[in-house]
Amino acid sequence: MNDFFDFKKLITNSIIKILYIVGMVLITLSGIIAMFTNSTIMGVLGGILVLTFGNVFWRLGCEGTIIIFSIHELLHKIASKK
Repeated sequence: MNDFFDFKKLITNSIIKILYIVGMVLITLSGIIAMFTNSTIMGVLGGILVLTFGNVFWRLGCEGTIIIFSIHELLHKIASKK
C-alpha cells in the first residue's frame, strides 16, 4: 500500500486498458451507425474506414501511452537496484 502512495506502483496501465475498450466500442458503434444511417456509398465507405483506421489508430495511441509508462517502470526498477 505504501508503494501506491509513493507512486512506485502505477495504475495508469489498467486505466488505459479500460479506456481502450470503451473507445474501441464507441469507435465501432460510430462506424456501424455511419454505415447504416447514410445509404450512399460514401456513408458506407466512411463507416468502413472508421471501423478499420479508427480502431487501428486508437490502438496505436493507447499502446504508445502504455509503452511510455512501461519505460518509466523499467527505469525505476533499474534505479532501485543501484
